[in-house]
Amino acid sequence: MLELETGDPEAKIYYTLDGSEPDESSSIYNSPIKIDSRRGEPNVLSNIPTSPDYKEPVEEVFKVTVVRARAIKDSNTISSVVTHTYIVDESNEVDKKRYSLPVISISTDSDNLFDPYYGIFVPGANFNEERKSHSGNYHKKGGEWERPIHIEFFEPDGTPGFSQNAGLKTHGYSSRNAPNKAMRIYANDLYYDSDIFNYPIFPGLLKPNSNEPLTEFNGFILRNSGNDYSETYFRDAVLQSLVSHLGIHTQAYRPAVVFINGEYWGIYNIREHFDGWYFAKRYDVDIDEVVTLEGPEGRVKTGKPEDNIPYLEMVEFVKKNVNSGTINNPDVYAKINTLIDIDNFINYFASEIFFCNLDWPQRNIGFWRIKTETYNPDAPYGYDGRWRCMLFDVDYGFGLWGYSAEKNLLDHTAGANKLFASLLENNEFRYQFINTMADLLNSIFRPEYTVAKIEEAKSVLAPEMPEHLKRWNYLDGSTERWEKEVQEMIDFAVERPSFQIQHMIEFFSLPGTVEINLIADSQKGYIKINSLELREETPGIENPKNWKGTYFKEVPVNITAIPYSGYKFSGWDGIDNNNPSITVTPEEDLTLTAVFTEK
Repeated sequence: MLELETGDPEAKIYYTLDGSEPDESSSIYNSPIKIDSRRGEPNVLSNIPTSPDYKEPVEEVFKVTVVRARAIKDSNTISSVVTHTYIVDESNEVDKKRYSLPVISISTDSDNLFDPYYGIFVPGANFNEERKSHSGNYHKKGGEWERPIHIEFFEPDGTPGFSQNAGLKTHGYSSRNAPNKAMRIYANDLYYDSDIFNYPIFPGLLKPNSNEPLTEFNGFILRNSGNDYSETYFRDAVLQSLVSHLGIHTQAYRPAVVFINGEYWGIYNIREHFDGWYFAKRYDVDIDEVVTLEGPEGRVKTGKPEDNIPYLEMVEFVKKNVNSGTINNPDVYAKINTLIDIDNFINYFASEIFFCNLDWPQRNIGFWRIKTETYNPDAPYGYDGRWRCMLFDVDYGFGLWGYSAEKNLLDHTAGANKLFASLLENNEFRYQFINTMADLLNSIFRPEYTVAKIEEAKSVLAPEMPEHLKRWNYLDGSTERWEKEVQEMIDFAVERPSFQIQHMIEFFSLPGTVEINLIADSQKGYIKINSLELREETPGIENPKNWKGTYFKEVPVNITAIPYSGYKFSGWDGIDNNNPSITVTPEEDLTLTAVFTEK
């Protein structure tokens, strides 16, 4: 029994149960409101078609109670709206929560989402059947298509996280056609007394260059997994998480259960939004100092129209030196390294290529920088003024819709992205790219590691997928079909490395591969091969004491022995060289042992 009260005895309390803001036409509070299970109530919003291909839920959807109340004394004395969501499930044990994921409750006037002229979730009155993939209210963009909402966040144990007014827009490109629309949520002081969500939405997420938790967000996305919305539902999230430690900015991920005006709306992936605020909050700079670009042509997304000029000049500089035959001049390459973070660029391109993201690089590619007058090599990561890539929308990867692991995306990328193709003309860049791909294939792209990540994501969603699939009537509501989609992703992860090796051999005309075996006493020191530190804490590394990896013939490999405190490097067994850092160009299998001794 819910009791409402106001401190002014002359004011009346008005309330709603349908998500809308109460006014003087709403119900007047006279006695406690009974909050009960809503089992048996008919579906209402869930039966409204949100796309031409919409299918009604397989069964009655679960419903919660949203109470919105305000006190009104007269036309000039009106309180703010207080909103609370109550979850009552008569079938649950007292000590058991219905959901294993966080719960998000969104409330708003239903016309904001479902009105044929005004609603942003529906095809609408002016829907064009002939161009339906780009028609519909949900394809509308701009401030006039943002709708006011109230959003509440609950941790899985029921602990409230945050509760505030915000703005909502639809999100995505072709995935806007999906019945379960992706939503972009904005903190906005037009609706609330703050323009941030001040809460650790992603536990453990830290700012770069520090151990400070990231707790302030100007907005986030409730994503429907993009083109993967009716397949695994975590493809993009898993692929981004695989490489998030490589110096590539990715979008944090946390799945949640969403309700809209009390009706179950299924699982959504909470994701960060790549905009200027993403970088401003991470690096503690003013948003005016941030530039983000989209597309290979470098369209300005965040910043002033002229902020892409340094990018265009960089592309032209690389092209000019390729055409003049000076791309291998050390001074030229040194200059390129002051314009773009080469390590970041290579890690990014190697990842996208391995993922076989077929919706890239002609789109879904972006660059960012913090503006500086000149390159500052001594600045902390991100502050040096160089261009870097950001990884997003890789849901087309890892065999979406049955694409084969045999697909050669390296050939396609070199033909589609001129900057990448031009940089491959530089020998140092080319060797680093080949070795980086090998490093990744020998660590995080190993089937054992990648499959474990997929299985982990599957286990998190598995308890909630039956209800989600029935709500949206995807895969005929069959959990078995969802598991089959996940298995196809696993099969791709197992098959992809061998094909990627063959693609590298063919594209770069390499004579084959060798196995490099590196041995070290991990109590005394470790070995670094190219970019890969052979340590237990390095993602994807197994058995660093006696490690084996596959590398390419005729490609110089850099190997370094690094002693721990109290020890020194005494030499290599297996090669006539006692320098701690060596470069080898293997023609056959190689075994090296780093000898560490006490100082």
